[in-house]
Amino acid sequence: MVIGENIKRLRQEKNLTQKELAKMIGVSVQAVSKWECGGSPDILLLPRIADLFEISIDQLFGRECTDHEHLDKRIFQVISAQQGQEERMKRAFQMLWTICKSLCEVAVDPALPFSESDDPFDLNCTRIEVALDTGFLYGLIQENQPWFFMMKDPPEGARTLLCDSQQLAAFYKILSDQAFLDLIIYFHKNRVNLLSLEYICRENQLSQERALKYIQQLMDMDWLEAEQVELSTGTTTIYRPRLATAFVAFLVLSSECLNKINFWCISNLERKRSHL
Repeated sequence: MVIGENIKRLRQEKNLTQKELAKMIGVSVQAVSKWECGGSPDILLLPRIADLFEISIDQLFGRECTDHEHLDKRIFQVISAQQGQEERMKRAFQMLWTICKSLCEVAVDPALPFSESDDPFDLNCTRIEVALDTGFLYGLIQENQPWFFMMKDPPEGARTLLCDSQQLAAFYKILSDQAFLDLIIYFHKNRVNLLSLEYICRENQLSQERALKYIQQLMDMDWLEAEQVELSTGTTTIYRPRLATAFVAFLVLSSECLNKINFWCISNLERKRSHL
């Protein structure tokens, strides 16, 4: 029967043995083997099996899912049903990887897995790049540490999303000061919410004059705010970092620009428009 063939295929796609699947469903190994050899599960087990493989019962029987109207709701349910942040994030990236493969204009195996490499600087078959006239997609496709950058083209092109070149040049000039860049990275690594000037100087080996210069620059960028605190020794200024999630993405993508990719997992460059 089709259902037995589908159970076998879905089990193999999840890299499960018959014993592991049987334990997850609550049946014997012999039962799973019987299904895959032409038998059929008890009707009461169908919802459990479908939920395990995150598909509908219709799909379990080989019927094509056409209920795209409620697909977003189903995706929300699948991800939010995972236990804990780590499992939710893992499932979300599995879905993102599927979306990435589906956007390609070249033939891609839907079952193509994540790379098993754990080294983010492994430049062999661990990246995907897609450049279409409708947008861009780039990502690291390692199972334990994936990330994706996806952007739909604005009507007038990606350049409309950028500051003017003078502003960008000024920003890059500030970051070209390694001590300043190290200080920003320090703030993003440090879990202490309130920092004194003395603490900042000591931890980063900076003079007070230089530290105050950097602090003012960060406050001008709205990445740091100052608070007056009353202590037994008098009033002192405490600084609270305002962490910028976009800056973390900026650092990752900047590092990626320095990499020379040896072999792409997927490279689909169909774009005819200019990149900016």
